[in-house]
Amino acid sequence: MTIKVFCRIEFKHRSVAHSNHSLTMRQLIINLLVGLLLLCHPNLAKCTHLVGGQLEMQATDNKPGHYKLLVTIYFETRSPAASSLVPQVFAIYRKRDNQEMFVERAIEVKSRQKVVYTNPLCAGKGDQQIGIAVFERDVELDINEYTDSQGYYLVYHMFGGRSAQLNNIIAPGITGYIYYLEFPALKQAGLYVNNSSPHFEPINGELACVNQSFTFPFGGTDPDGDELRYSMTEPLVSPSAFSLSIKSAPYLSVDWLPGFGSTNAIPGNPSLSVNAKTGELSVTASQVGLFVFAVKIEEFRNGVKIGEVHRDFQIQVIDCPPPLSVRPDLAIAGYPLTAVEAYVCANNSLTLTAEANPNWQYQWRRDEQNLTDATSQTLVVKEPGLYTVLIAVKNICTKPTESRQIAVIADVGKAPFVLLKSGQLCADGGEVLLRAPSENAQRYEWRKNGSLLAGQTGKVLSVREPGEYELVVKDQKTGCETKSESLTITRSAAIKITMADTVVVKTNVVVRLEPVISGNATWFRWYPSTYLSRSDVAQPEVSRNIPGIIRYQIEARNAEGCNAKDSVTVILEADPIWVPNAFTPNLDGVNDVWELAGIDAYPEAEVMVFNRWGMVIYWSGKGYKKPFDGKFNGVNLETGVYTYVIRPAANFPERRGTVTILR
Repeated sequence: MTIKVFCRIEFKHRSVAHSNHSLTMRQLIINLLVGLLLLCHPNLAKCTHLVGGQLEMQATDNKPGHYKLLVTIYFETRSPAASSLVPQVFAIYRKRDNQEMFVERAIEVKSRQKVVYTNPLCAGKGDQQIGIAVFERDVELDINEYTDSQGYYLVYHMFGGRSAQLNNIIAPGITGYIYYLEFPALKQAGLYVNNSSPHFEPINGELACVNQSFTFPFGGTDPDGDELRYSMTEPLVSPSAFSLSIKSAPYLSVDWLPGFGSTNAIPGNPSLSVNAKTGELSVTASQVGLFVFAVKIEEFRNGVKIGEVHRDFQIQVIDCPPPLSVRPDLAIAGYPLTAVEAYVCANNSLTLTAEANPNWQYQWRRDEQNLTDATSQTLVVKEPGLYTVLIAVKNICTKPTESRQIAVIADVGKAPFVLLKSGQLCADGGEVLLRAPSENAQRYEWRKNGSLLAGQTGKVLSVREPGEYELVVKDQKTGCETKSESLTITRSAAIKITMADTVVVKTNVVVRLEPVISGNATWFRWYPSTYLSRSDVAQPEVSRNIPGIIRYQIEARNAEGCNAKDSVTVILEADPIWVPNAFTPNLDGVNDVWELAGIDAYPEAEVMVFNRWGMVIYWSGKGYKKPFDGKFNGVNLETGVYTYVIRPAANFPERRGTVTILR
């Protein structure tokens, strides 16, 4: 004989208060129903493992309608049902009429993690080992279908039960979860509304001590900078605890045991409450037990509510001795003992050290998050954040004591800077000055070809040898190092000038000076510039009026400033001056003056005549324009021999001799 038993059990949860009498009868009825349910579905007795969690809806790629849906589920790892925790479905409904808009199954991409407990001994005492599973779905929503002004809600049903050990709700083992999130219309007034829901970091593993104050960071951050407001709310449950179908709102809340409620989920003085601005939970519990609660996080933009998300969790309250009365000291390697701020340099690390005590156990924390495997006295830090260490007595479950905060600021590293350079190494010498562009530094280290240049710690480096140079600068404030781009210093090609030592020019003939210059010279200068067609070219012309002999110097430079010099002597090969040795100033019209043939070629020539006593009796001045007529001051000179000096030009040799006056 075969007997088939069909069980279909549904009961309603209510969030209203009940009298003690009605509750007692209700508990009896629920216990009976639970017993029958477990007879029909014995495997459901293992499904008491859900702890809490929340939904997130993250806009991605700046693409309208592209989102990542995530649900973070906290679960008891010791529960037999933990291994059967599998992804369920995300569902989106329109708030106005509960119209279904979207249903897709989640997937698990990330590996599961464990909640890090500040005091693992307490976790074992409270039988609280919590894991974290994250299920997600990448979706593209048509923004033209999400335009309703009342908005939409995203839900994720969990059909298993909560922890059977909960002490503040009725029948927790068959009370499931609904993860709930509201978001605004994706298109408003014809424009896309870019919005992401609040983001939450993993929860710390903390247990509260009865009759001791307890705080617990439970807030989040908004990727869009929207305002978040926190308040205690009702944990939501599935309409039918083990109905494996998703449903739209309205959703039911848990049934509280007498004396409990959303604002008294953990009784105490004060009872559990949440900071409306920060999301921090606080309580001084008056009884031990395991208590579930929920917080509503409302999202406001420009003072207008645009969304909300519910976040559930549970806290274990245990009996423990008083905490340590000391606050552990912290030290930062390389900083004063009282320092509360430090810098971690790019690709480097910083060491934090807690006060040593063999009877203490340590748990390091960054930005209020417990760090995995960070339970030693020291912590090597590579990431920025606010760091603290919590201590407790080994092998005793006590409330941890937290140190002061150390702010670690990241120097993300600056791009290699460019050295300032002036000067050039030339073939026969030269100097290059390398200079750091920054003033705010406490140490400079110059390197050549990868090796430290001993003693070179100034901001400016004088370079006289080729090589590859770089500078390492240590910032005065952060202590972090930045390298310059390497700069290769080479010698410039030699400039060579080849030119004859002497150039002879003829009267009234144009001559070009033609030095041969190698070495990529681009700049030229002749000294002096007189009688040259140009002084700034390599091959100038010499004027046909050059007076005798001139010595010119040429300087040639390349683009880097290296130079070479050479000189040349230019000699005028003029017609000779014919100097007669006598003349007859007797006014007969023949040889009345001393004619010097050819002297006209020397416009700056000077002629002087002296008597026997060395007295100048004639001086022509510049140029022999008025020849000597045998008179001095208008008076005829006596017949006789007179001495003369002729100076054709400044650089020409003088001619000396005698001339005879005959009458």
